Amino acid sequence: MLDQVGQLLLTIFTSKLFWLNTLAGLAMIEFALRGIEAMKPKTPQEEERDQKHPEFRRHDLDKLTRKSLYWMAPLIVPRWIIGWGAFMVFFGFIMLISLFVPADQPYSGWSKKLVSKLSSFTITSFVSMKGPGSVNVKTMKVDYSKYLGPDWEMDFDSPGTVVSNHVSWGDIIFHMIRQPPAFIGKASIKDIPFAGSIFKKCGCMFFDRSSSKQKKGVLEQIEDRQKLSEEGVLPPLVIYAEGGTSNGDYILKFKKGAFFSLRSVQPVVLKYKDFYPVNVENCAMPIYFHIILLSTILTGSAELLEYPVFRPNEYFFKHHQREGEQKWESFARVVREIMAEGSGLKLSDSTIEQ
Repeated sequence: MLDQVGQLLLTIFTSKLFWLNTLAGLAMIEFALRGIEAMKPKTPQEEERDQKHPEFRRHDLDKLTRKSLYWMAPLIVPRWIIGWGAFMVFFGFIMLISLFVPADQPYSGWSKKLVSKLSSFTITSFVSMKGPGSVNVKTMKVDYSKYLGPDWEMDFDSPGTVVSNHVSWGDIIFHMIRQPPAFIGKASIKDIPFAGSIFKKCGCMFFDRSSSKQKKGVLEQIEDRQKLSEEGVLPPLVIYAEGGTSNGDYILKFKKGAFFSLRSVQPVVLKYKDFYPVNVENCAMPIYFHIILLSTILTGSAELLEYPVFRPNEYFFKHHQREGEQKWESFARVVREIMAEGSGLKLSDSTIEQ
């Protein structure tokens, strides 16, 4: 047995394909390291800036060295092929399912269930291919009676919106474990061949951000969509209420969009744990560097914390609306506090603009 293993290893390490693959991985690492060097503070002023805004400071820049990354080089290209290949197979199945769904209709019934199962399976497989780890969905049985009155009853059904913290471009992928992606995107996305049709059937919303007319009607369109989600007609939108990404230790101040209508929301917190050598959090890192580095991950896990649906009522505004606050501001503040308290994340009033 040992002789066979030794012979196999000798065959691998003397193979031209192995060394070409390794050289390709090393080249990709070197490309990513150039971007990392540019991110490190080089002056006292830059260091002071980073200390002033710890919400956006990466924790892993000192770990991302040739010593920690080079030995993973042989795995980068195979992980890319297998991981992205899984996505291609997923989209192939989704396109096949879409042939049986009318062009102007969202997934429903059997197609909705099948797409949801495929999403969950594909993402779980994709994460395992990136290295040892797990993705766990945890139900948070939080008592809202303090906010919504003694008659409040816990439920997890039919929220108008799912409100999530935002840490990485990968958040979208991990949310697919819960449901097919229903997000707000640029209008141009819906015109992408095949993919645009799939996103529309998943219930995504699209806006032309260059159109001032559309910008004025965004809140009203979100409210209309929230009503349909509460009625079970469409899946709830996932809205990243912070308006940008942090480093995963904080929850930033929420923006108006998900709360303006005062309709129900379901808080969901996404936490990434013990990733090495690179964190999944991609604040301040260009996505192309980050995707390469994620292929060097050795360990890590993700956790989705699902909270009960929060439906603001008269009791809430009577007892929890502060002087000078608009109703949506009170709503957003309390939901953010609930998410932070249950997850152990810290609150920050810093904004992306700052």
